[in-house]
Amino acid sequence: MTSYVFEIPGEPVAKGRPRYTSRGHFYTPAKTRRHEAYIQEIISLEMKRLGINKPFIEALRVDMIALFSIPASWPVWKRNAALAGNVAHTSKPDIDNVLKLCVDAASILFRDDSQVVDGRVLKMYAKNPVTWLSVTPIAGLTSQTKTKPQ
Repeated sequence: MTSYVFEIPGEPVAKGRPRYTSRGHFYTPAKTRRHEAYIQEIISLEMKRLGINKPFIEALRVDMIALFSIPASWPVWKRNAALAGNVAHTSKPDIDNVLKLCVDAASILFRDDSQVVDGRVLKMYAKNPVTWLSVTPIAGLTSQTKTKPQ
């Protein structure tokens, strides 16, 4: 199986909840829209580099590693422990919301996010914040999309 790995530099961002106006119109928060556009730009450039011309139709495995900055207010001993992997990132944002934003933004890679049937997600601390997104088409396992596989 070939995996396609995308590096998204910067602090991982969670998908914001839809907001609504006093007139009852729903909208996506600006921070969410900006970060989704940023991820789509990175994925689009990488797709061109890799020669991916059309969305995947197979079932997919998506793995994500979200590496967060260590808070500047932490003492040196705690910062070192975090860099050594001995402090879990158990604070906000929730991992499912970070994954949701990444999968929604990566929708240019596949027809529907329901094609994602497997994966692993991890969030940790690191010196440089970044998100790693790995997308692997699962050979021989078709999705239930309405288009007939070729």
